[in-house]
Amino acid sequence: MAPLPKRRPSPQIVACCVALACGTAGAEEDLLADLKANASLALGVSASVSPSYLGSSSQKVRPHPLWAFQYGRIRLSTAGAAAVLGIAQDPRGPGLSAEFLTADTLRVGAALRIDRGRNSSSTEGLQGLPDIPATLRGRLYASTAMTPNWTFAGSLSQDLLGRKGGTFASLDLGYHDTPTQRFEWYAGASLGWADARYMTSRYGVPPDAVVASGYPAYMPGAGPTNLSVGLGFTAAMSSHWILFGSIGAGRMLGHAAESPITQDPLSRSLTLGIAYRWGTRYDAPLAIPRLAVPPTAPRAAPQPEPP
Repeated sequence: MAPLPKRRPSPQIVACCVALACGTAGAEEDLLADLKANASLALGVSASVSPSYLGSSSQKVRPHPLWAFQYGRIRLSTAGAAAVLGIAQDPRGPGLSAEFLTADTLRVGAALRIDRGRNSSSTEGLQGLPDIPATLRGRLYASTAMTPNWTFAGSLSQDLLGRKGGTFASLDLGYHDTPTQRFEWYAGASLGWADARYMTSRYGVPPDAVVASGYPAYMPGAGPTNLSVGLGFTAAMSSHWILFGSIGAGRMLGHAAESPITQDPLSRSLTLGIAYRWGTRYDAPLAIPRLAVPPTAPRAAPQPEPP
């Protein structure tokens, strides 16, 4: 059988292939340029000294890997990543968040995160108490810049799966200042409140756990949980490398302070970390990036509901 004659591709096919290749390359370049202009990525690590649980009399050292990716109004991050991004701490919190409104002095948004709950058997002082199962929490937040330096914020967090998480709310007042291009400091105060379901799961002792835990039965109601204050900083070592840290103190209130599992109503915390950041906003040498809206109050001391 005679071999089939070889056919050369037509000029039209060649032109289409070249155009497709050029178009794909152009789209990739546009995407990379868009990400560079509008996205921020940060990686860091920190170490903190804080109570084993809020109300514990023992302190624990914890390492924390930190990362954050932000594109426009969307952010995906771990706890404490706002400091990694060089914007102190804001009301978004960890997890996946999106801002619906970003005006000159007002920010409103929502967030989702995984609440890992509590493994009581592995925590000294909580053995014999019921575990708190992991759940998905939804969070609504809003903040307003009262002046270029003072900010007031509020948030409401809800257990979306009904796994003993209940509802937690907070009010935050914060102050921040940037005395030099390389250094920013901030201070704040926070007041927490929780419903009866949250308080019962975190600070209650059910009757069937009295023997195993050694604590008397205790069923708290809704009310304030704690008041905390703190001071923090962000320092640029280069255009991309930063140091950050904070100190804080808190006082448990109401039913939380009266709980038999509360060994010490006063809490103290210390955090120090280092991070590397990518993005156009960090390319200026030794500059702390400034936001259109000042950052809100920091979470000074460990809250019963992580921010």
